[in-house]
Amino acid sequence: MSWSEEVSDPYLRAAIEFGEREIPGFEIRFKRESKLMWLIDRYVRLFNPTFMTHYHTTFGSTMYLVHRESLKQGKRLVDTIMHEATHMHDRRKAGFWKYTVGYAMPQVLAIFALPLIAFPAFLIAMMPNRTTAWLSLVLGFLTSCVLWAWLCSPWMLLDLIPLLALAPWPSQWRTKWERRGYQMSVATEFWMDGKVISRTPTSIAPRFTGMDYFRMCPDEQWVKLILRLDQQDVESGKVLLDPWFRKAHDAIKSVSAE
Repeated sequence: MSWSEEVSDPYLRAAIEFGEREIPGFEIRFKRESKLMWLIDRYVRLFNPTFMTHYHTTFGSTMYLVHRESLKQGKRLVDTIMHEATHMHDRRKAGFWKYTVGYAMPQVLAIFALPLIAFPAFLIAMMPNRTTAWLSLVLGFLTSCVLWAWLCSPWMLLDLIPLLALAPWPSQWRTKWERRGYQMSVATEFWMDGKVISRTPTSIAPRFTGMDYFRMCPDEQWVKLILRLDQQDVESGKVLLDPWFRKAHDAIKSVSAE
């Protein structure tokens, strides 16, 4: 089903049609109707409790909006769809290792501690709220350590080392891909309104430095600097040298020309 037929805002319709045209398999679904998103939230809620209520998410070629009412946001949703379409495009172009694994680095390295985290991971998914999830994480982890050391060997506790990767370390690739996504958000607002009002460096920077993306780039001054440079590239038209941004620009501007 094409949701472009269900929306009245011309910019939103153009954004959805752009995604359908440029991204093979592009579709829109809704988090509250997705068991996959429910499962992912079981873990993401530990550091981002508003994942299901405030964040639209891309998984493969599917964009998950918070709920069906999100489509009623009209023009306010356009830059989000263009942002997520950019992630889909970059993932297809860069490939699994460079995009998907790179985006999850270095935290993904904790998978090498799977014997110790399997039990607490199961408990976390069963917990009804964030507080009990954290409690089950601590108790489940301690239980796993004791059992593995007792039943197997104390050397199994060396599996603790990969868990250091779960700390909020900076992530170069996640920063790179989100930087492109947010530059598309800025560009979309600029192309629609002729100026940047809400997607300013000051408003975007906390996403990079805070826990929304697990402190992927904690240097606030540097983040604001690169975001200002990205905005300047949008306003000067330099960003249009990128073929993907050129296509996006033409899609949004086609509405203005009508």
